[in-house]
Amino acid sequence: MEADDFISTPDAVYADTLRHAIQYALTLALSQRAEYFDAAVENLDSARDSVSIAWLTVTFAAVCGRMDAVRTAWQWPILDSSFYSATSKATDLLEKNEDHDAAVQLGALLVELNPNHPDVRFDYAVSLRRAGNPTQALQEIERVLESEPRAKHVFYTRGNIFRSLERFHEALSSYESALEIDPDDVSTLNNYGLTLYETGQAARACEVLEQAIDFAPDDAVLWSNLGNAYEALGNDSKAIQCLELAHVFDPEYDAPLQSLAALYKRSPSHPNAATFLDAYWDGEEES
Repeated sequence: MEADDFISTPDAVYADTLRHAIQYALTLALSQRAEYFDAAVENLDSARDSVSIAWLTVTFAAVCGRMDAVRTAWQWPILDSSFYSATSKATDLLEKNEDHDAAVQLGALLVELNPNHPDVRFDYAVSLRRAGNPTQALQEIERVLESEPRAKHVFYTRGNIFRSLERFHEALSSYESALEIDPDDVSTLNNYGLTLYETGQAARACEVLEQAIDFAPDDAVLWSNLGNAYEALGNDSKAIQCLELAHVFDPEYDAPLQSLAALYKRSPSHPNAATFLDAYWDGEEES
């Protein structure tokens, strides 16, 4: 169904279920039809009495930059916890469309409205980072940790920000804090291992990445990163084994291919070298 067809359906405008309201709001937002906003919410009394209409109101208002309407909706008791759900969906849509400045604007308003909501402040920090303001993002992350000192995802995100700033020691410390809370988290183990590798601790990186692979044995990214770490240790045979597995688990993943080609060229007697270089790598270079 086209967006205009869906918008013209009365049941979509005055939906009785949250599912229809979500579908309507997302249809509008994704099609960037801001001109329909006023028509959709012209009867604010109805919006106040219906969770579904109130939800679509605040979601679409946020996506359209109507912060005045978002501020008004904050006072509607019917939304309660749904207010965060609606604005969080709006933030996701803005980020998907790479409208990072608008996401930051929305995040700042939400923090103003509810400064003690850790999820609101965390989302704001993520938007700040994506908008290219990692320093302010870190400030918001620290404030979240003051109220949520056992929030693994916050430590993980802080580690990622530090790593992007090449503040590797602080990144390692943040990942370690996250792993104290959840030692089996694959994403944290992967980024921790990568940071160890980037700081010249290849042996320790191998240990961490192998631990991650225990939990995700068919993850091509993990195998590729492990192969690079083994290559840094000078263990070419182990590196080739890992990179080959990465290619097997995800043939479309390009990261291991260049490393594999270099390793095969250094080890032309490897049983797979000629096949790979002739059938794949040379063809890639020619294309």
